[in-house]
Amino acid sequence: MNGVRWLLAAVAVSGSLLAGVDCAAAAFSVRPPLDGCVGPATGARLVTFSAPDGAKVEAAVLGQGRRGVVLSNESDENLCAWLPFAHDLVAAGFRALLYDYSGANPVAEAAAAAAELRRLGAATVALAGASEGAKVSIVAASRAHAVGVASISAERYLSGFGDVVPAARRLRTPVLYLTAKHDPFSKDDTPLLYRVTRERSKRLVVLPGIDHGIALLSVRSTRRLVVDFLRSR
Repeated sequence: MNGVRWLLAAVAVSGSLLAGVDCAAAAFSVRPPLDGCVGPATGARLVTFSAPDGAKVEAAVLGQGRRGVVLSNESDENLCAWLPFAHDLVAAGFRALLYDYSGANPVAEAAAAAAELRRLGAATVALAGASEGAKVSIVAASRAHAVGVASISAERYLSGFGDVVPAARRLRTPVLYLTAKHDPFSKDDTPLLYRVTRERSKRLVVLPGIDHGIALLSVRSTRRLVVDFLRSR
């Protein structure tokens, strides 16, 4: 009898140890939030995709909509800065992809991000970007199909690519250009890009103040303006 009890106890302990190992493995396999702000715990799906230059890009995808939007950030921000606007997009029925640049070719990464959204089920994809991300979005949309571009505080020159004017001139997709009237970085360049864009469905909005890039989206009415533009696509 004592032998039976000892055997049962040993089995119970072994089962507990194995369960502990399984739980530890499951906990270890959960990916941490990107940039400490977005991950499965916040309702996002974390994905990794490859850019044409081989760079591995980590991204967070929010929402389940059939309309996708790639959000390309400005150079002094990371993907966390997009979260308030991304939540607005999800509430409006979009699927939003947020990422940080990983390699030397941000334009290729934006195009790869659009392809990833299509792979995940988005029927249409628009590109939205702030500052550097705005220039990246313009160049990427001039090379590959997108249903729309939301350009926030775009400047004329993109590091590694040069003048953005030729790309803006080649755009054949509806585009919304936003800048602030006294933004020292884009108040002249954004209107120039608007003027050279030959696409008939284009719009320039000059807002008051000096805010640049994602800071323009701190105002709810501006976020609604961009969401409405993307919805119209």
